[in-house]
Amino acid sequence: MADQPESVVTLGDAKVELSTLDRYKGRKGATDRIVLVSKTLLRGNSHWFNSRTFRCLTENPESPAICCEKLGAPTQKFAMVIFHYTADQAGEIVDPAKCQGVLKIWVLTESKYQELSGVHKQWPLLDAGFDKPQHDLLIVCTEEQYQRMTLTPTPTTHWKSKEAWYKTITTRVNLAKDRLAMALGKRLPETEVKEILGITVPTLPPTKSAGDIDLSDLVDEPKP
Repeated sequence: MADQPESVVTLGDAKVELSTLDRYKGRKGATDRIVLVSKTLLRGNSHWFNSRTFRCLTENPESPAICCEKLGAPTQKFAMVIFHYTADQAGEIVDPAKCQGVLKIWVLTESKYQELSGVHKQWPLLDAGFDKPQHDLLIVCTEEQYQRMTLTPTPTTHWKSKEAWYKTITTRVNLAKDRLAMALGKRLPETEVKEILGITVPTLPPTKSAGDIDLSDLVDEPKP
């Protein structure tokens, strides 16, 4: 396969797309305007230990793994991609003639998932297609550390004002699947999880392959 050609850009070039998606965090005293550009959410179980978050070794709560035995039941979290609009302190779009903002990953707790689900029943929040109704969310953060916030749906959604905006953003959302999964915690092999938990992993002696030959019994040792 031929190498991809390089392209010339400048610092701050709007055409440059970065591979890292920041986490969405509400800011106390500001009103954010976002829209859920994911069609679905990812769900995963994870543990937190010694400032590290990693995925549970089992997805079946009836069959707890060694991490569950040591740390208790895992925490269920949800992740999705949102579009965080460029808006003023009151959540108003800065330039309605444009669709400006940044794609981010929003990780939800179970309680926040339930709260969003309640709003979604009356005000569709997930993307179901360009011609389907959807609503933006105004988010007022009242406490930053635990991300306590109020959610208010808007009458319409801005990103579907033009189909070109919609197509551009949905294409970028499809490229974020791997980073979305990582937001729920890194998947680690069982041996590494045991090391994190301080569980001694026995060291096995090296095994011989079928091609190894031991001639120690056949060769006479030199006499002293």
